[in-house]
Amino acid sequence: MAKMDVSDEPTLRQLFEAGWEAQRKTESGELSSNTQDYKVLVCDGVSSLERATRLVNQLSLFSGNEAVEELPTSDLRYLLLPALLGDLTLQHNDGERLECLSRARVYFVDYLQRCKSYSITQQDPPTKREAGASSVSQKGQNYEQASSDRATKIARLRAKKEMEKKIQGLADRLKVSSSEDSDDLLREHLLAVLQYWVIKCQEGVVSIDQEIELLEGMAQMRDGPGRVAMQQGAKPPPPNRRPNPPIVITRDMIQGKVFGGGYPSLPSMSVEEWFDEQYGGTRPPVPKSRVEGEEEEEEEEKEETEESLKQARDFDEHKDSNRRGCGNRKNMG
Repeated sequence: MAKMDVSDEPTLRQLFEAGWEAQRKTESGELSSNTQDYKVLVCDGVSSLERATRLVNQLSLFSGNEAVEELPTSDLRYLLLPALLGDLTLQHNDGERLECLSRARVYFVDYLQRCKSYSITQQDPPTKREAGASSVSQKGQNYEQASSDRATKIARLRAKKEMEKKIQGLADRLKVSSSEDSDDLLREHLLAVLQYWVIKCQEGVVSIDQEIELLEGMAQMRDGPGRVAMQQGAKPPPPNRRPNPPIVITRDMIQGKVFGGGYPSLPSMSVEEWFDEQYGGTRPPVPKSRVEGEEEEEEEEKEETEESLKQARDFDEHKDSNRRGCGNRKNMG
């Protein structure tokens, strides 16, 4: 049985450089985040950094009771492992977003705690986020807190730009430095990179908390207040529903449009039935004045008819005896 060649296994430095190179490519925007190559790059980078982290733990490179001055320059770079892992974890497009955010936050906080223990930064790492915490809403209600957060954000942005300039300047000096000064410059360069990532991780934690709160709020809106209350052990409030409209059959619907269905306006008898009920089947006597008025109207209509007929006959006789235009003799010569 052949023995496994140990030389085929990548070294700690090779794993670290592969993960850091993957982080640089994702940050530079060389690949679109929707492509398969980008997803493979992120997964490979995370895998390399996780393997490097396991090797660092096996070798016990870092201890909580030592200062950064005691660390060798070659080991300083491996302090970046949690920060790089958190940054690449945020680039995951597959899977549950809340899970990726929570895992990346753990990496960022771990890096900040490690830098605090080595006195690379004097700022305390953020506390553990509680589920359902509404930090953004509290900022909106407290003007002084919102103003303080804005000042902190501006200060971090300025410090970040200064660190970028410092890192670039040290990198340029490393390219032209001699072998005697290269170790000191490399150590200063790595310490500047560590401080740069402190600022970046602080911004990342704030951004993650805001995104988690937004996703939790959207989940509550999607599930509804009743389901959230049940999950918390409380009884859901009774639903505020409008009364359902009555179900109307087709025939009743048409009848309701004509007679006003649902109201006491439907006829209970016909006109003939009402007449029979009121007068016992006999017609009531017609008033005398009404009869006289009807007779006078009939006589007037008859007289008007005879007079108009007489006028029409006289006009016809006049046309027979007088031809059209016979009386117009003016200007005829």
